[in-house]
Amino acid sequence: MDALQAALVMNRQQAGILRAGLEPSPAVTQARTAREALINEATAILDGLIARADQIEIEHPPQPDGIDDCPYTKMEQCDEEYWLANEGLTSERQFHSKLYYLVSQLGSAYSQDDLAGVNHVLRSIVWVNKLVEEEPLQSVYTTGLILGMLNLARYLSDHFEIQSGYRVLQHCALLLEAKRERRKALGLAFRPDSECWYRLYEILAELKWKGPEHMRDLLMTPAMLIEDFRVVEQRCFDYLDRNPSSDTTRNQRVTEALLWCRLQIIKMAVRLEPGQIDALINEFNDRHGALLSTQPGEFMSAAQVDRSQAWYWDFELFKWCTLGEATEEEAMMCHQWRLDAMRSHYSTKCCLKTYERATKRELEYLLQLTPALGVSPGG
Repeated sequence: MDALQAALVMNRQQAGILRAGLEPSPAVTQARTAREALINEATAILDGLIARADQIEIEHPPQPDGIDDCPYTKMEQCDEEYWLANEGLTSERQFHSKLYYLVSQLGSAYSQDDLAGVNHVLRSIVWVNKLVEEEPLQSVYTTGLILGMLNLARYLSDHFEIQSGYRVLQHCALLLEAKRERRKALGLAFRPDSECWYRLYEILAELKWKGPEHMRDLLMTPAMLIEDFRVVEQRCFDYLDRNPSSDTTRNQRVTEALLWCRLQIIKMAVRLEPGQIDALINEFNDRHGALLSTQPGEFMSAAQVDRSQAWYWDFELFKWCTLGEATEEEAMMCHQWRLDAMRSHYSTKCCLKTYERATKRELEYLLQLTPALGVSPGG
């Protein structure tokens, strides 16, 4: 059984199917069919964009005036009425605020595991595409669009929809590359789009370690991904060093986002680029003052373990299941400590719920990869 088949087994278990191999109930089959239809709808929305993939970027936005409390589920007139009201497309500031409000609502839909809501907001963002013809709105629009699309890609990865996840990331990469070429042709300043790239790389690495062997080189090889991430990571840290900010939390936010991205890169390397594991972990520890180890089950013998960091338990669980001799009880213990650490770190309920759902699915999948319990990734 390959990794993708193992993921399907996990989905059955997630729905309450016993390990004994019972067939799913009609309700479970119906629910999965409905989700597949929503996934097809989401990717179809994006397919039409690539013909005009020539746009992107601006920095983090303020909230738009007068619509802060408008929930995404009630934005039924969000198209023409939403985009063209007030200053419409004549004001970069208003356009930026309206766009990033929708991006935040798409993130809210993702946090609630609501794919129908994701599609609803994504369709509203795509609607204005045909009206955005000139700079600077094109660059603003493409950045917001990609950040929204990455929420969809993360949803697909969370649900082990590997092929659809790759498809969305391919759209994101095409938009980024086309934007770069377009700005160059127009003589506009180069924009590295670092946030878009490292968030894309994080999800791409996750898809690679979750997915089957024959998908390992989609979009780019694991070795290329490692090198490209190193470039983007260094560029981000150089930017933070050169540009001090009055926002005291900015450096922490960016550093933590890059930490989690590198963690996915390391997990990918464990499965697909084992020769690079030591270097990647050493770089992680040098950068973050952390204590990741290549030794499976390190937490079982370490005298001093920092139990407060979710990333530590995330990697210990991954190693113990894929390289070690974990029992289901030990894996559950790591998973629980991972959740406890995350609860102490985040106070936002929706973030915690999203993390809990995603890690529960991941745990079931990892148990399928555990040598002592299930199958190996290679079959």
